[in-house]
Amino acid sequence: MFSDIRCYESRREATESGKWEMPTKAIGITAYKGRIYKNYGNCERSHGLTWRIGRFAVALIFSLPMITLVSANVRRLWTEAFTGKERRIIYVLQTDLPLATGPITLGLPNLSHTTCWLNATLKFIASTNYYDTMLTQPPPEGMEDLQRLLHSVVGAIRTDTIHQQLKKSTYNELVAQISQQVHGYESAGKQELDAIEFLINLCSCLNWAPLDKKNGKTLAEGGVYPQLARRFNPKADHVKYGSIESNIQTLVTVTLKLGENPIKLVKRIRAQETVETRPDAVGEKKVEEDDESVDNVSFTKTTFFTHLPDTLVLYLKRTAADEHGRPIKIIHPIQTDENGFLSFREYETELDGNGNIVGFTHKRRVYYRIAASISHSGSDSSGHYACSIGNKDKAFTHSDGSITSIDPKSLGVSSGLILRLEKVREVRLRTKK
Repeated sequence: MFSDIRCYESRREATESGKWEMPTKAIGITAYKGRIYKNYGNCERSHGLTWRIGRFAVALIFSLPMITLVSANVRRLWTEAFTGKERRIIYVLQTDLPLATGPITLGLPNLSHTTCWLNATLKFIASTNYYDTMLTQPPPEGMEDLQRLLHSVVGAIRTDTIHQQLKKSTYNELVAQISQQVHGYESAGKQELDAIEFLINLCSCLNWAPLDKKNGKTLAEGGVYPQLARRFNPKADHVKYGSIESNIQTLVTVTLKLGENPIKLVKRIRAQETVETRPDAVGEKKVEEDDESVDNVSFTKTTFFTHLPDTLVLYLKRTAADEHGRPIKIIHPIQTDENGFLSFREYETELDGNGNIVGFTHKRRVYYRIAASISHSGSDSSGHYACSIGNKDKAFTHSDGSITSIDPKSLGVSSGLILRLEKVREVRLRTKK
């Protein structure tokens, strides 16, 4: 009752639900209880007779000890009761980020040559609006400072308004928060770390899920998420029905093959592998879950996309083992078409009368451009991370404070570990698989 501040999630909530009369623009930005708010200063709202009577009653109760009459809070109660006007400082949560619309021209510092992994990830996040909900929606408890600092740095990268104070203080604060809050990154700022694991762990600790623009919410299936399905080739009279990947994936992992040059991502995603598992049926007889009389059988498993979103993020595992079991880096380029695009087929599932997946039908082919990538040069034990970003017909590689122009068709092709793909077009297909 006596607080001078009222906080709202949005301006609309403050004006429509709160009925506050507010200026068009905020007077500044304020940190309050670990979150960032737009400060609209003293705002006013009017109340009717019922509210004023209630205010009179409260003012009278608080005035009974005569000493409280000199209290500013009690005087305010009486003023509100007589006038029907309430004045408070209004804070609206700072959720808006500058849109990722143009090329990024800002370099970032590499603290003691140990934060190139962070710089590459920050540029990757700042290059797209795909991750914005991670920086704007209410964070998990204890993650407020981490989100606030990420919001500030990503916003500065997009608008190129970073200044010396932000470089030295906010950036250092962000590194400190990462060391405290992101699992596995306790040594952030002290040694080189992995950019890929950082992106994965950061999304996890902030409970991030992409927003479906059409429906205004996150979806468990389809929508903004890629969806994968598995087909199991029949083994004699043993049948294993197809299945939809149950885990929600915002990052599709692709294991590359040593010696394949160029690398065909479609082939790698669909790569067949042998799995030992129990069949779902033997001949016409269904195998029950508790039926121990049926042994595991070797099936050939193939992976298909059953949903392809507008934005698709791939993690390319570029490390394999040589004939002696030693790790070796795969440096061959990935294969793109003459326009520098990648394309994947999306399939529809075919169901039997019991709802089991018994086949797949071609639905459409989706063409993507590589919009951004995180790459690594050097050995697995040491090296350097960089981020490459494409914008229209131009592309640049961001290596800490250095920004270099590159051929857009080469973006992420040779050394990309994480690729962000953006849909260019699609072609409908209706061919039996």
